[in-house]
Amino acid sequence: MATVNSSVLQRVSLVDARALRWMLRRKTFAKLALLGRLISKTADGYFYPLLALTLFYADDPMAPKYGLALVVALAVERIAYQLLKKGFKRNRPSDCLPDIRGMVIPGDQFSFPSGHTSAAFLVASVLAAYFSGISLLVYGWAALVGWSRVCLGVHFPSDTVAGATLGFSCAQIAMLVML
Repeated sequence: MATVNSSVLQRVSLVDARALRWMLRRKTFAKLALLGRLISKTADGYFYPLLALTLFYADDPMAPKYGLALVVALAVERIAYQLLKKGFKRNRPSDCLPDIRGMVIPGDQFSFPSGHTSAAFLVASVLAAYFSGISLLVYGWAALVGWSRVCLGVHFPSDTVAGATLGFSCAQIAMLVML
């Protein structure tokens, strides 16, 4: 984006590339690639509408409000996500680093921000607000989704940090407005 200093973006990209290469060189990462694929699949988004429907029809009178907040947050997040992707047009690691190979085929061309991570943190935020007892579990899952996207070589670490921030923020705003 034009308003962001290009030297700052270049420094972030350099640090990101170094961090990604360091992580992917670890034998642990290579061994965990299959687990990364499975974790990443859990955030493909297919179960999010089912989750919202479950909340809409739950017995608790607050549940439908959380279901509506989830739907609104997901709609806002998807719009913001698309604007950021098209605005930054950051290439995926395998498209700009010759020594990096993506282990899955991403759903779109650009890497910033991570949509899987964004949606996972959004869902985790709504679930943690409604079911406070599972906060560690759902935020742990969301963090693993972000880790899996880096592990699979389709995102830089900062893509997942931005995704987590976007998802968390959209959820908080939607819940503030809707609840």
